Amino acid sequence: AGYREAVPWWWRMLNEPMLADLVALCRDWRPDLVVWEATTFSGGVAAEACGAAHVRFVWSLDLFSRMRGWFLRRRAEAGAVEDPLGEWLGERGGRFGVEFSESLVRGRMTVDQTPLSLRVGAGEGVDYPVEYVPVRYVPFNGRAVVPGWLRRPPVGGGRRVAVSLGTSTVEWYGGYSVAVGEVVEALGGVDAEVVVTLPGGGGLGRVPGNVRVVEYVPLHALVPWCSAVVCQGGPGTVFTSLAWGVPMVVVPRAGLFDAPLLAERVAGVGAGVALDAGSASGGVVVEALGRVLDEGSFAVAAGGVAG
Repeated sequence: AGYREAVPWWWRMLNEPMLADLVALCRDWRPDLVVWEATTFSGGVAAEACGAAHVRFVWSLDLFSRMRGWFLRRRAEAGAVEDPLGEWLGERGGRFGVEFSESLVRGRMTVDQTPLSLRVGAGEGVDYPVEYVPVRYVPFNGRAVVPGWLRRPPVGGGRRVAVSLGTSTVEWYGGYSVAVGEVVEALGGVDAEVVVTLPGGGGLGRVPGNVRVVEYVPLHALVPWCSAVVCQGGPGTVFTSLAWGVPMVVVPRAGLFDAPLLAERVAGVGAGVALDAGSASGGVVVEALGRVLDEGSFAVAAGGVAG
C-alpha cells in the first residue's frame, strides 16, 4: 500500500519529467560516476543506460532501504505480490535498454552522512544488503550575512539556546509541531539568551526580554555558539547540532517521514530529549530544556556522536 501511494504521487512525478533528458545527457557526456539522491531513481537508470557506476546519497535515516527490505521479505512470504516500485522502474528503464535490478533502488553503494550511532538497520529478520560509504556531515546553510550580535557573547556572558522549528513544516503542513507563542513565552524562565528563528517573525504576542526573535540566521553560524538547540527533528538541524556537539530537545511532528524516529535515535544515544508534540506545552519544553542545559551527560553524549 505504501508503494501504491509513493510511486505514482511522489517518485513518478519527481523523476519522469527529467528521465529522458538525463539519459540523453549521460549518453552524450559519458560520466564515470553518477551520484543520485535517494528518491531520484532516474539517476540510476541514466547511469546504467550509459554504462556508468552509480551511488545513492541519503540525506537522513535510510528508511527507503528499510521499507524495501520489509517489502521484499513479506512479498517472499506471501508469494506472488505486485511490486509497484520494481514494475515502474522496470518499465521506465526498459525504454532505454536497462533491466530492473535492486541496484536501481539502492545504488551500487549508498553514501550516508548519518552518524553511525543514529543509523537504522534494514529491520529485524530482513536480509537486504546495502553497502554504505560513510561521510561526515558538513554544516553549511549557504551564503548569508552573519548578524553582528551573533559575533558577540550572549547577553550577560551566559548561555545561548537556539530554537529552530523549521520552514518546510509551515510550508507543507500549515503550522509548527508546537504552539510557538506559548513556548516562546515559557522560554522567559530559562537562564539563557534564547534565539528563535521564525519566518515571518510575527504573531507571537509578548516576547520575554531574554528571547531574540529573528526571521533567519544560518544554523551553521548560530549553533556553534549555543549550549542547546530546540528543534523539530529535521536531519539538517539534528546533524548540524551534533556536528558541533550541541545537545537537543526534539519535538517532531507525528507522522512526518523521518523526524519521529530521528528524535528517538537522538534520545536513545543520550544526546537529547525527545518530546511528543501532542503534549509538548511550553512548560514541558522548558522543563526538558532545563535538563539538557543542566545535566552534563547530554553534552557529553552529543560530543561523542560528533566525534
